[in-house]
Amino acid sequence: MQLTRLSDSLRTSGYTWLGGTAVGVLLFLVTGFVLRACWALPLPLDVIAALGLVFVVLRVHARLPASARSVLSLGSGGIAGAVTVLGVAAAAVLIIGLNVLTSAAAGPAVLGAIAEAKAILPRTPHHWMRHIIYFVVYAPVIEELSARGWVQGSMSRRVHPFFAVVAAAALFAVAHSLAAGRLVFPIGAFLSGAIFGAAVLLTGTVWSAVALHATANLLNTLLIVGGAHETIAAYRGVSIALGGGLVAAGMVGLVGVCRVIRDTRTTASPALSRSVA
Repeated sequence: MQLTRLSDSLRTSGYTWLGGTAVGVLLFLVTGFVLRACWALPLPLDVIAALGLVFVVLRVHARLPASARSVLSLGSGGIAGAVTVLGVAAAAVLIIGLNVLTSAAAGPAVLGAIAEAKAILPRTPHHWMRHIIYFVVYAPVIEELSARGWVQGSMSRRVHPFFAVVAAAALFAVAHSLAAGRLVFPIGAFLSGAIFGAAVLLTGTVWSAVALHATANLLNTLLIVGGAHETIAAYRGVSIALGGGLVAAGMVGLVGVCRVIRDTRTTASPALSRSVA
């Protein structure tokens, strides 16, 4: 009943960008506080509770009316699974390339941030389990439903999709900045958010952004654990060439996926029109 009232209020207000942004921020904040309570539980209740939190959020969104799910891009997007996988892979290569270029160009500043990140990495199997659940399950689902679902989806109904992607990416970057305890505007988080938002526009589904976010977080963790950033900074010339190549390869892959999706939708439209007629 409450979900129906929420949907009705959103519908009557025209899915205003302000309402969508408010819901997205509340979702992010409330689940964050609940997650802290989950982590305070003993093993294995903490892990079970965290996964249960994600399950509850997904169930609530699945029970929203079709009109609300459409605004949030909660459907499949009508894109073949293989094409979506290729798009996610190409975007992941692009993100890795950007990380390599950033590490190679920034030098000591990035190495200092990487050292801080490495210092707080888990030391026990239990904490590694919590780390993986957070970065590969919780964060991709909750953050993408918040930023790319509610914020970007609602704003896209009122402004040009480009501005909606930029606004959602900006909020995404600010949230990561505040979570890190630094009032800075992390370029990496903004660029990642923009790529995630573009993935939603491209595929028509927020789940592509969730998959891409999970992939990027996992890859970044592996790079930090393996000490790749230090190696990148030590061989800047080679790293810049490698990063540029990865960025180019990712862009080429995304362009190819865009063409496939465009051709698929172009050929599907006449058939859909005939079936409706």
